[in-house]
Amino acid sequence: MSNTLKSDILGETMHVKTLPSGLHSYIIPKEGFNEKFAALAINFGSCDLEFEVDDKRLITPEGIAHFLEHKAFEDEKLDYFNEFTKLSGSVNAYTNFNTTVYYFSCTESFASCLELLFDMVFDLYVTDETVEKEKGIIEQEISMYDDDPSWRVYFNMLQGLYENSPVKNEIAGCAKSIAAIDLPMLKSIFESFYVPGNMALVCSGDFDPEEIYRIAQEKTAHIHSPNAVKVYPNEPNQALKTHVKDTMHVAKPLFCLGFKDIHSMENVYQITSTRILLDILTGGGSETYNKLYNAGLIDDGFGSDYSYGSCYGITMFSGSSKNPDAVFNEIMAAIKELKKSGIDSTVFERIKKKHLGRYMKVFNSVSTPAEIQADFFIKGFNVFDLAEALNNITIDHINERLQNCFAEDNFCLSIVSGS
Repeated sequence: MSNTLKSDILGETMHVKTLPSGLHSYIIPKEGFNEKFAALAINFGSCDLEFEVDDKRLITPEGIAHFLEHKAFEDEKLDYFNEFTKLSGSVNAYTNFNTTVYYFSCTESFASCLELLFDMVFDLYVTDETVEKEKGIIEQEISMYDDDPSWRVYFNMLQGLYENSPVKNEIAGCAKSIAAIDLPMLKSIFESFYVPGNMALVCSGDFDPEEIYRIAQEKTAHIHSPNAVKVYPNEPNQALKTHVKDTMHVAKPLFCLGFKDIHSMENVYQITSTRILLDILTGGGSETYNKLYNAGLIDDGFGSDYSYGSCYGITMFSGSSKNPDAVFNEIMAAIKELKKSGIDSTVFERIKKKHLGRYMKVFNSVSTPAEIQADFFIKGFNVFDLAEALNNITIDHINERLQNCFAEDNFCLSIVSGS
């Protein structure tokens, strides 16, 4: 029997169930919508390089999660992209620091598309020859990212903040790490992590949940879930470097200022309070934003974000500027002043309502709530938890977060300027 969660704040429901195979399922009903969406989220991402299984410790090369994502689409006989197209569906996937997600959307033939998604993810076709062929394809992808200044300024920041954490490694790996990937490694990862107990099925649309449960259980009942335990290296609290500079062909310098968070991902209130805090500090209506914008130091591309996972947490500001150091100085001064004065209650209430209203609009979409749930499954939250946090968060949460979020000596300013 599934557990039906209800959110009075959002006016939404979600069916939550763990199947006998161990697969976690989340179904978000969307009556009257033609679009249907499904995702399989695997609790395995680019940061997961070392693990223990069956009393053995395995260390794998950077980029192996992304490599395996590529191989899932390959079959000896089928072209999965064409097969989904025949069913009027569209399929894709992505790998990030925490997870690998395979997903599709369709307007008809949902059950057939879902069966095809399970077949694609769980039936790994890989040979020595196909592994070697894929290396060349991924090396080209890595070269493309290497030529992207926005990608480079971001990872330079991560490599300045982190000494040991694998979050500093590029998601696709590097030429050297890709060369080290072989068939036994891929099979070991697949057998250890591509198992029902380590993944979630998230569906959103107008359909019968019982049919989804039946298909999912039939497709996963035979798969054994070993007890694979991820291992992460110890990471110092302090940033490795405070400044990293690089040169590329850019019209205007790019910058990314990151603060290393040693309190990362403690609860959903921390995530919510951090994002509200960033909006108060440098959001579009803030004094700091207007001062920087009117001085011509930032443009519409300026933004902030909070990124977090099992072995990292980063509060960041990024954009382009003719003078990144001046932007840095203004942000640091604004942080110092806000710590001294505290959060204005009127500003807090306005930003809180803004974030809650924006999140409520997310549920006008079929796919977006499911995409968020796929991410939250890995982190131990659900989409309704965030709504509750946004509704109940207080100014005390924000002030507390302000005091521990920005350590003055625990940052890295990454700048990419013209060569």
